[in-house]
Amino acid sequence: AWWDDVYLQEISSTDVTSLMLPIAGHFAATAPAADRKTVTDALAARTDPFSKDLLAKIAAVPADAAPKARKHVPDPAVHERGLAVYNKTCIACHGPEGKGVPQAFPPLDGSPWPVGDPELPIRIVLKGMQGPLEVGGQKFNNVMAPLGVLTDQEIADVLTYVRQSWGNDAPPVKPETVKQVRAKYAGRVLPWNADELPHP
Repeated sequence: AWWDDVYLQEISSTDVTSLMLPIAGHFAATAPAADRKTVTDALAARTDPFSKDLLAKIAAVPADAAPKARKHVPDPAVHERGLAVYNKTCIACHGPEGKGVPQAFPPLDGSPWPVGDPELPIRIVLKGMQGPLEVGGQKFNNVMAPLGVLTDQEIADVLTYVRQSWGNDAPPVKPETVKQVRAKYAGRVLPWNADELPHP
């Protein structure tokens, strides 16, 4: 699938064109080059206006916007579980594409915070975090609630999903690592602030 169910529900209507054109743009920006070529070749062989519109939408996205080869190949089962957790606990603030909300909630896509030493995002998920902090030149001053009620497996899965989705490409997180960090900071009550955490 090239889109998430939540966003499909937001843009769906009785007009199939209004649904398919955003999907075509997303596909063009995220699909591997081989998949993109397969689709564009098939569309180029058609003459109906709808296919021409889809082809134009895909062609409008530069080919170099498609993702490069990844160092860390995602495990589909882990990503499926991680996406389920993300959709329950993270999507409202960080968005379906990990872009966040300007001046409210920081992005996860392209952010150094979730992709370095896994202890850092584990600490944030377990105990929460409060601003101010800066990501990608933008300042944020909000509060992330602690999610320590999640199991070690759920935290490992969702962080692996975040670390390997969109433009991020980092190693997976193991449940054993989450368990160790949970025990290490078991006495912590308050959310972290940026000054208490190692800046990525």
